[in-house]
Amino acid sequence: MKCQEEFFHDTVPVNTALNRTQTKLDEENWWENVYQIDLNGNEWDFKAFDGLISIYSGRHLRYQSDILRACQGTLNQITRKTGMRFTFGMPIKDLHRALLWKAHNAVYLKRRTWYNEKSRSWMSFPSWTWAGWQGRTECDYWIGDMAGYIDQDPSDEIKILNRKGRKRPRMADSAVDPRFNPHQAPHQAQIISYPTMEDLNNSSLRISSSIALCNVQCIRKRNTTYQTFKNGAKREFTSIGDHWTLLDPDTGYKMRDIAGNEEVFERRDHFFRTDASTSEKLEQGGCRAELLMISHWPLIRDSERSSTWLQDMISCLVILRNNDSTAFRIAVILLEEETWKRFDSAVAEVEVI
Repeated sequence: MKCQEEFFHDTVPVNTALNRTQTKLDEENWWENVYQIDLNGNEWDFKAFDGLISIYSGRHLRYQSDILRACQGTLNQITRKTGMRFTFGMPIKDLHRALLWKAHNAVYLKRRTWYNEKSRSWMSFPSWTWAGWQGRTECDYWIGDMAGYIDQDPSDEIKILNRKGRKRPRMADSAVDPRFNPHQAPHQAQIISYPTMEDLNNSSLRISSSIALCNVQCIRKRNTTYQTFKNGAKREFTSIGDHWTLLDPDTGYKMRDIAGNEEVFERRDHFFRTDASTSEKLEQGGCRAELLMISHWPLIRDSERSSTWLQDMISCLVILRNNDSTAFRIAVILLEEETWKRFDSAVAEVEVI
């Protein structure tokens, strides 16, 4: 029997406890499957795309070079229905949001590489695409939820977490003060050029934006036990990957991430995590990196069920320079605009490979 055509197939929800059915599938096989994603919609849905890629990227491949082939049929179906085209698994007309992918909460990422017998060399996809890294990726939940902000009741008061002492503005006030309008288009980096074909010899992404030099510090190595407060109680965790934070440009003190990585905003003592190889590159460079501004967000909300927001936030890629002045993406972070302005930044063009 030959399969003629299939757009998508995945695990479907089954209540095994209902009839006491035994299963040998572990939790990973059941968790966050994408059976609810509709591939027949005629409108581009970033949240659906992020859900698909999050599942695909976390799967284990025998041949790492197959990662794009594994989801090419699904992406082709999205292109047929919505017109959205992709390059290296990234939506061309929505690159600003797509570039903000990060490691899933439960993993750290390492470069996806494979040995090419024909060229007798190690190959990899570009660092700016999720396909260039091994491990499950995702975008912050609020990025895909932006379209749902319109459902916010104008009479509701919203709490701005990073504006202490400011009176809580109402959503209705946004018509008067655009600062509080979540629908306002964010300032964005300029995408100068992108690869039109998935050719590993021509895979650079050229971006013009503000770039700032920063100092970083590894605060704990992988599998280190540490304690932190969560939901008002002290809890013990084991670090996933190496934890890195930024150093304040004025004082040199370690900074804290005010957004965190959960479904509600929470402060944490690190901004991103890396594998040992990436940490080694950072250390060889004197623990100095560059921040490449991608988008400014007037307002972001932590989750649909919450009324807490962060105001004037900057999404940045953390990049390292190669010897030929091209750049290598290692992480994405979120900074307050006030903090960003304290870094010595300048507009420049960078080629990310």
